[in-house]
Amino acid sequence: MASPPGAAAWSLFRSTALATAWFLALAEHVFDITVVRDSSSGIGIGIGIGIGIGIGIGIGIGIGIGIGNGCSGPSMLPTFNVEGDVVVTSHLAVTFGDIEVGDIVVFKSPSDPKMRMCKRLLGLPGDVVMVDPTVSSSVIRIPPGHVWLQGDNLANSTDSRSMGPVPMGLLVGKIVFKLLPFGEAGFVNAHTLDHNVL
Repeated sequence: MASPPGAAAWSLFRSTALATAWFLALAEHVFDITVVRDSSSGIGIGIGIGIGIGIGIGIGIGIGIGIGNGCSGPSMLPTFNVEGDVVVTSHLAVTFGDIEVGDIVVFKSPSDPKMRMCKRLLGLPGDVVMVDPTVSSSVIRIPPGHVWLQGDNLANSTDSRSMGPVPMGLLVGKIVFKLLPFGEAGFVNAHTLDHNVL
């Protein structure tokens, strides 16, 4: 018996959609496409962009998508804009300990675990860093199981200078690529702030 017209195309579409959904669900803990924003405006556009990018890449290598506050506000200027950046975050980097001084990480706020923040990692357990180079030369040794996180915009950042060392268990992932704006797209490279690390 002959198949109805378009049955093969429908079957292919359905299989592709199911495979894509499976890849996205499976890989949600590996990569996270995050809209870096300050307010709820633009979420619809961000979701559309995120889903489009996620489906395109997810079919091939299983990149999951998630929309959330990877960063918000001016604390990471000039590396990230105050709002509107879309970034790819690797969860495996944290899972397998592939983080180093200079990386930008996403983490749960110590005061509100539902809130995500992003800062530059400036110290690992046992490292000695300057507490606040804008105020004094006092130093601190980072305790076991903690990291020192700081915004690139020292003049306007809530970070380890005020909240202290952050437990490594709050780390969510490492930002590895900026997708948008297109003119700023590229890999996010690690670098250190020389005045802070001893």
